[in-house]
Order: sequence, then C-alpha cells, then structure tokens
Amino acid sequence: APAAEAALVGARPGAGGAEAACAALARDFTPLTDMRASAGYRLKAAQNLLRRFLMEIAPDRPATRVLDLADV
Repeated sequence: APAAEAALVGARPGAGGAEAACAALARDFTPLTDMRASAGYRLKAAQNLLRRFLMEIAPDRPATRVLDLADV
C-alpha cells in the first residue's frame, strides 16, 4: 500500500496520520464484492484495522483491549 505508507512517513502516530493513511488506503486497495461481503465493507474493515494498529502504537494510546481496561 504505497499511498498509505507515504501518508504515514514523517507523521506522528495518532488521529491525523491515521485518517490520512486510511484515506490513502482507498487508493491502494481494490477489494472485491462477493456473497460474503461487499467491496465497501472490505475497504472499511481494512481501514479500521489500519486505524486500530496506529492507535495501539501511539504513545498516548487509548485502551483498545479488555486486558488493558483491567489495568485501569
């Protein structure tokens, strides 16, 4: 995903960089539609996975897992 990667170069992990990378992912990723899921759903799922990954590596990350919440 070269456009998503380029959007992340030099960006701090966080909301702004994540949204730019997710928007760029739409230019890199052409999902298919079949009986299991539509292309739109698959693209949104890929963007959400990327967004969650970027949230989890951010220094001021929110709790995204049940075990993280147990520590609160």
